[in-house]
Amino acid sequence: MKKLILFSVIFALVAGAVFAQEVNFGGLVIGKVNVIDGTTKENDKDYFYAGGNTHVIRLTASGQNEEGTFGAWVRMHGSWGGGVNAFGYGWWKPIDMLKLQIGSNPDGNFGLDGVTRWGFYQEASNWDVGVVNEGGAFGASFFAGCLTDGGSIVTITPVDGLEINVGVPFVGDNGSKRTYYIYGDTVAQVKYTMEGIGTFGLTFEGGRGDEVKISSGSITGNGAKLYAYAGLALIEGLGIDLGLSYTLPSSEGDEKTTGKYTYNAPIAVGLGAQYAITEEFGIKTRVQGKFAEKAKFERWGSSQTQNGDFELIADVLPYYAINESITAYLSAGLAFSNPDNGDSYVDWHLNPYLTIKEGNAGFYAGFQVHGYGKRKVGNVVHQDAFVNWAVPIGILYSF
Repeated sequence: MKKLILFSVIFALVAGAVFAQEVNFGGLVIGKVNVIDGTTKENDKDYFYAGGNTHVIRLTASGQNEEGTFGAWVRMHGSWGGGVNAFGYGWWKPIDMLKLQIGSNPDGNFGLDGVTRWGFYQEASNWDVGVVNEGGAFGASFFAGCLTDGGSIVTITPVDGLEINVGVPFVGDNGSKRTYYIYGDTVAQVKYTMEGIGTFGLTFEGGRGDEVKISSGSITGNGAKLYAYAGLALIEGLGIDLGLSYTLPSSEGDEKTTGKYTYNAPIAVGLGAQYAITEEFGIKTRVQGKFAEKAKFERWGSSQTQNGDFELIADVLPYYAINESITAYLSAGLAFSNPDNGDSYVDWHLNPYLTIKEGNAGFYAGFQVHGYGKRKVGNVVHQDAFVNWAVPIGILYSF
């Protein structure tokens, strides 16, 4: 990590001398600990645990020439036990309505998720400070962003409010450079923003649909995926997100020889909302359903079909600003599953937490309780119900 800091200082000096005022530098440090945690699991309920780490050390720099036609962005990211990774991209904007970007951004590009995904908990989520547990499930119905894996992005803005994005990974599956794998994973998006009404978007996430994987009882495919999004802002203080995704079928094999597998991924529908009731008090809520998942095996005129689970998840997050610095939150949620083969079950969580923020710094503290329902098929119990709990705290500082 000392080498990372030394390199960044040298980079700042050199880049600052070359680009003068056109270069921006920043950094982020997140430290978090679990003061204590435990579980009611039968074999572990008599033990308690604790632990912590410097979760994130991040240094960033960006710059552009005086004309605003060329620029670049770079990030060096380190975490405890995870080593140091570097990301970056360069861009060229020959005319106002056209921009070409080459490189990678680990946070993704042109995501359409409003407040329903990362924006629900923001820095408090386990992607950052970790006083609440954000599992990323709402990426099923909302497009989380294009990860070009060292590829390129073209952005076209022909008129005000309209944006067209195309991302090509240029590194295919398993590192293959065959054009079949690279261009087959192209992501394309059309987004239109209407002032006072909202943002609307349609995203195509490439997939070749020629592979079905079966492992540990689960089935997946590589079909192309379509996302539809509407972020509405018709009423002052109220924001609404609507998301829908549909994945094209994947198939592999030959029914006349080894057999043919066909996989239809679940359709996902999501709804999110944020409402500022007063200047101090507000609420966020979100819900998502996944259904119509199906796998089919055909061979020699006969077939077998397996249906996926019906899943419904819902979260609510009321919050109250005690003063200009301190805000209290209460995260609560349910996750209902109805397996095609087995009994229905419900998981739940209750997670109050507090943030104390001063400018670009913050202290976070919470209490997590997560309950998991019994998993049962017929008379066989695969998992008894249990509860996990924890007391996490964290500090974030950016500069």
